[in-house]
Order: sequence, then C-alpha cells, then structure tokens
Amino acid sequence: MFINTQEGTAFGVLTQEWAGKKKPIGYFSKLLDPVSRGWPTCLQAIVATALLVEEAKKITFGGELKIYTPHNIRGVLQQKAEKWITDARLLKYEGILIHSPKLEIETTSLQNPAQFLYGEPSGQLRHDCMRLIEYQTKIREDLEEEELPEGTKFFVDGSSRVVEGKRRSGYAIVDGKSLELIESGPLHKTWSAQACELYAVFRALEILKGKIGTIYTDSKYAYGVVHTFGKMWEERGLINSQGKNLVHEKLIRKTLEALRGPRRIAVVHVRGHQKGTFYHIRGNNLADEEAKKAALHLLSEGKEGQDKLDTRMSFTKQEIDKLRQIGALEKEGKWVLPDDREIVSKGVAWRIMKEFHRQTHWGVQALVDQFGTKYMCIGIYDIAKRLVGECLTCQKVNKQHLRKKGPRGTIHSQETI
Repeated sequence: MFINTQEGTAFGVLTQEWAGKKKPIGYFSKLLDPVSRGWPTCLQAIVATALLVEEAKKITFGGELKIYTPHNIRGVLQQKAEKWITDARLLKYEGILIHSPKLEIETTSLQNPAQFLYGEPSGQLRHDCMRLIEYQTKIREDLEEEELPEGTKFFVDGSSRVVEGKRRSGYAIVDGKSLELIESGPLHKTWSAQACELYAVFRALEILKGKIGTIYTDSKYAYGVVHTFGKMWEERGLINSQGKNLVHEKLIRKTLEALRGPRRIAVVHVRGHQKGTFYHIRGNNLADEEAKKAALHLLSEGKEGQDKLDTRMSFTKQEIDKLRQIGALEKEGKWVLPDDREIVSKGVAWRIMKEFHRQTHWGVQALVDQFGTKYMCIGIYDIAKRLVGECLTCQKVNKQHLRKKGPRGTIHSQETI
C-alpha cells in the first residue's frame, strides 16, 4: 500500500502482486482532523498512515500489509513524536504502526500512484524527517535552546495565586548578570500562572528587540509555545482540538511576533523551585520572588476600582502635544496635571471606568466625575458614553429604551364601551 499526505489530506492506493506487477485494487482518501492538519508534514504522515491502515484492514481482513511511504514513520514515532503528540495519540499510533506483527513499513522514494489524483507529483520525496520537523516547528531557524555565549541574559517568571481570598497575578524580569530587577508589574486577576509566565517571556523579547540575548524560564508552557507548539498552533489558526480559539490566543500571537524581533535569541528552560547557590538557581528564584511581590504590589498601592494599571503609559505624538497644552508635566515616566491628578492612557481609563460602572451602573456624567477625582484621560467622555451604551443592564432599565405605552383602549381589558 502506497501512502502519503498533502495539504491535510491522507491519500493512498492499495495494490496486490499480480503477474509480477502491483495491481491497484483500492484507492483511499481521508481528511485529517483539525489538530493534526497543523502539524509538520512528517507528523501528518504518521496520522495518515494510521488512518489508511485501519481502512485497508477492512479489505485485507487483517492480513499481511506492506506500507510504502517517503517518510520515516517508525523513526519519527520512536524519536521525535513525543515532543508534539499527546500520550493518548502516541499510544494509539504505536499500537497500529509499530506493535502490529503483520504490518511492514518501508521508507521509499517511489511515487504514490494516488498522487496523480492531486496533480503532478513534485518528485522531491527524499528528505530527512528529523531535520524537516525541526525546521517546520521553529518560528525562526536560528532559535536556540541553549544559552548563547554573548549578549544580554534575563531570568523571567510569572505568578498567579490567591491572597486573602483574592487572586493576584504579576510578572518580573531580572538581569542575569547583575541579578537586578529590570521590570515587574501586576497583571489582571483573571490571568492564570501560565499566562503570566508567557507574558514575562513576551516582555523580555520586546526588550531584546534588535539585540542578542538569552531568556531563562521555568515554565514548560512558555518554553513549549516558543519552541514546539507555537508554530504549530499558528499553522492551524490558533485553535484547539474542538475547533475553538485558544485561551491565550492574543498573547500567544504577540509572543510569536516578538520572537522575530531579537537579532539572535535563545529561550532556555530551567528547573524551578530549587535550592542552592548556582547561577541559574539564584536567578530563577529571584525572578520568582519579584513576580510574587509585583502581584502583591497591587494590594498595597492599587487604587479603588483598578484591576490592572499598566505602568507603561503610551501616548501618541498628538496626545502628548495636547497634554502639554493643558499644562501637564512628565514626572518619573508619568504625566500629571498641576493638581497632581495622573493622566492615563485610553486603555487604562477603560479598565478603571469599567470597574466603576460594574459596581454602580452610573450614567455617563457620573462616571466622568468619579474618574476625574483621581485621574484624567483625553477623550474620557467618549469612553464613558461607549461604556454605558454597551451595558445591557443599563439598556434594559433606561427609560428611553422602555416600550412606550399604547393609547388607552388598545388592550382588551381597557376597551371602551
């Protein structure tokens, strides 16, 4: 049986020895599932072979079967597959393709007759499956898993835990040479530990844009996104096995984009929560401590109604010109008015006012007045107006949205005689 895969479709032709030649007796074609369609070609070949072997058994009645394929199926299964394929799938494919006594698999460059049903064969069948998988699963070819001998070194970590009944999340980046804190901050309370750790890697990549550097993380999830799953998820549109969007879709997309920024980059996994004085242990433990402190920072200095205050306020050139016109001054990286009210970006203003509105369901003017006691933002009235307009609760109880009463006598019980 000749088997191959192309564009997420498994195709094959079952042949039988007849007069010294291989006589076709059956053609097969099956669409791979959404998850495996996003895998590298050589991993797709494993799924394709398993699917078509099961179909062929219906014709051969479990008899001896020899598979011809341009892919090193058994070699990939035994050496590389566990890095991408789940244990459940791996066990299933090994049972079908490796532990079957009546199945023989031969890697060959012979053309699959079924290939002609999908257009002209390319003829480029010889390849090294191991190298091709590595190439197809890396965001960039020079991405390293080991420490670079030169450049900046960062230890990053994220934290998400319950403190006094409330979940607090944060992240931190520590300089690998001086072991000094480079950046830290609180994150949204709904973020999981995995999201916080991935965000820390994302921020480190942004800092290293155009530079050479090494990032150390104890997060297997963040490490997997960078080295293994990220490219595969990107290939299949960042959806899961049920065809739904991934939980951290936007963050994953940003991280993959940021990964292309540095001139040279290595993301290294280190074991977490170790004791000792070794360089990697000290750096990772310090990043862990700073991430926990950053999450708690919101408890002591956070302002009412504020889930997350982004310390990196970003304004356009036009907005900065307006700020200067109204007398605002830049102090320690923040813009403040003469009355010491802080000027925040529109994104931060939206989060603060959203929390105000969730607790009170005030109208536009009341929200603006409450916000203006501590903060200021360009276009705050439009933000409040949009926020109130999108609130379903306010729309239901607002008088102007209530159905107007009809004239008396239009209801049966009110009919006049």
